[in-house]
Amino acid sequence: MRLRYFLPVLLAAALGCGSSSSSPSGAKEEGSFKVALVTPGPVSDSGWNAMAYQGLEALKTDMGAETANQEASGPKVRDAMRQYAQDGYGLVFGHGYEYNEPGVELAKDFPETVFVSSSGGKTAANAGAFRFYLEQGCYQEALAQFEQALALDPHQAESWCSRADALSCLGRYEEALQSIEQAQALAGLSNARLWVQKAVLLILLNQPRLALTCCNQALWRSPSHTQAWLFRGVALHGLGKFRAAYRSYQRVLHPVAPAVANSVRRLCHDLALDQQAG
Repeated sequence: MRLRYFLPVLLAAALGCGSSSSSPSGAKEEGSFKVALVTPGPVSDSGWNAMAYQGLEALKTDMGAETANQEASGPKVRDAMRQYAQDGYGLVFGHGYEYNEPGVELAKDFPETVFVSSSGGKTAANAGAFRFYLEQGCYQEALAQFEQALALDPHQAESWCSRADALSCLGRYEEALQSIEQAQALAGLSNARLWVQKAVLLILLNQPRLALTCCNQALWRSPSHTQAWLFRGVALHGLGKFRAAYRSYQRVLHPVAPAVANSVRRLCHDLALDQQAG
């Protein structure tokens, strides 16, 4: 998870993707570039946020970029990222999955800014996400880095999620499940993504009934969550409920309309309670 080496690559990509923007004087110095970092916690934490800040500092010292950073979470995320884009920052980096969706939403309004998050599944022409090492197959090294970060700061839910990813890639599903449950303990139970991630691990552990419960919990909170519908179908298929699985798969192709979202939420809540009672 060496952001010192990864962020300069993002800088080069952003220079290639974004068109030049005008400075207040109508000109822009050749090679000048503005990079902003938004983190869920203080960069003095000696852990997850500090590593991103080290990467930002590398851009400043090694490549001469103009940099800025701030802590923002919850409803402040979009405001922070939007303000950086309005101020002419060519790369806005959000350090965590929670910055993925806001970045993709803002990307269409700021085509000259590249929005990147350190996790997430949504993309746009000038927005996307990455995961440390996992696509390169260095799962054991990634795990070591995540555990080092957690040793420094065990209260970062994203670090526990990333640790679960690495453990899952190594086939250590029980440990990955424990890691996701720790992330939920920190982030709260309202995060639909964590419920889906937990469901996937339970499917891998051949526990489709518990996986179904997790998918229902996710859909109660986010009725249009396509991955929740998808893995709900997988869980139902594993339980031999093929018609119900097919209906769930159909929801992936035909997402729930906002007008019926509340009824779906109530239904999923009832199903989740039924599963817990059973």
